[in-house]
Amino acid sequence: MRTIALAAATAWDAQAREADAREAGQPDRLSAEDTAIALEFRREDEEEARMRASDTLGEPAAGPLQRP
Repeated sequence: MRTIALAAATAWDAQAREADAREAGQPDRLSAEDTAIALEFRREDEEEARMRASDTLGEPAAGPLQRP
């Protein structure tokens, strides 16, 4: 139980610090790990959009290893 309580307290501390920063008008900053995750989501979204566009046009999608 102590491990869970400590993890929860750590998470609440991080949330409180982020809220304080927002209230002080500081821009949100992502950790390096969160930035990498966000970038991967963006790449996946772009790839899905490319796939939908190529399906709509009736053309095969060019993947990263294929030449357009």
